[in-house]
Amino acid sequence: ALLVLILFLLLRPVLTPYAHWAVWVVPMTFSSVYLGRTFYGEAPALLFFIAGLVCWRGSITRGILPLAFLGGVCFGLAILVKSILLLSAFAFAAVCFHDLISRRAIRIGNLIATGMGAMVPLALWAFIQARMAHSATDAAEGTVALYQHYLLFGVEPIVGNLARSVAAYPLAHAGFFAAIVLVLPRVLGRKTDPAVLVLLVYALFNAYWWLCFTPGQLPRYLWYSYAAGAPLVGWLACCCIQRLRMAIALPHRVVAALTCAALVFPPVVWTWGQAREVYTNQEMADCYALAAFADSFPDDTRIATTHYPLEGILSFLVDRYPLRGDDPAALWKENQLVITFGPVTSELPGASSRSFGVYWAYYRQPEPAP
Repeated sequence: ALLVLILFLLLRPVLTPYAHWAVWVVPMTFSSVYLGRTFYGEAPALLFFIAGLVCWRGSITRGILPLAFLGGVCFGLAILVKSILLLSAFAFAAVCFHDLISRRAIRIGNLIATGMGAMVPLALWAFIQARMAHSATDAAEGTVALYQHYLLFGVEPIVGNLARSVAAYPLAHAGFFAAIVLVLPRVLGRKTDPAVLVLLVYALFNAYWWLCFTPGQLPRYLWYSYAAGAPLVGWLACCCIQRLRMAIALPHRVVAALTCAALVFPPVVWTWGQAREVYTNQEMADCYALAAFADSFPDDTRIATTHYPLEGILSFLVDRYPLRGDDPAALWKENQLVITFGPVTSELPGASSRSFGVYWAYYRQPEPAP
């Protein structure tokens, strides 16, 4: 709901008079329900990004530099949540270049303040990592290693990616293409809004990147383009409803009704499936079972793990604080329960084991009561 509100504030000037209805298509777009379940996800990242655009636009139109700084902080938070939003820098560069040769509404002070604001959360996070004995440099290198294969252009993956996206949901994509052709010229034909342009250019660039630079293994990253284009689909559906109410001739009413149904049907069906998946798919079931197993040991049991996320999971679920290490054999010498991600290849003398999905628990007999 917060994402819808922020998106409404951004698009209200260009999607009147239906902006308040058009933005509600975003939660119904593909994986919006699924991606909005956690703080670390695409939906929260887009929320921070759009909030930054709203502040950035305010700094341009009103000349208030603190708004630019606040917008930069939001951009930095968006990048912290999802590093892939670094690609939005290309959209900012394109819009700033367009503004430079046309209106010149964006001042250098706005850009400097925005950049300084973006550095605040990034620098703070690097400081926190350093204080917690983690290397910020290693974290950055890990991010580069993860995405380095998605920075090479190729024609070969385009066909496969189109099959995974457009061919899999032809009716939904037909609605997106219709909205782009019919609504986008209207949006761009009005008074130029740099913030809205950044969002739209990023949506197009993100789709181009996903189609031409990735093997399609991460379809959730295409959601940014869907979410940015969804209000255009909603605006077109509102126009069809209005035409249905005002049209007198039966053929016009039939065409408007069929068009509206074609636009609304895919989001409704997808949202129903996503909502059912969220409430029935227990992805944390293995963690809950493992936490209950660890909690069945006496309070003075020494617990260790080689998988650092389990430190937070066990401390949050059952108030147990495992010791973390890299070598299961070394941890086994001084602890009664050792939990690893995947089975251990080395020998642990006298250890019994139980598996909980991807987690393996090695413990000393006797086994605790269930």
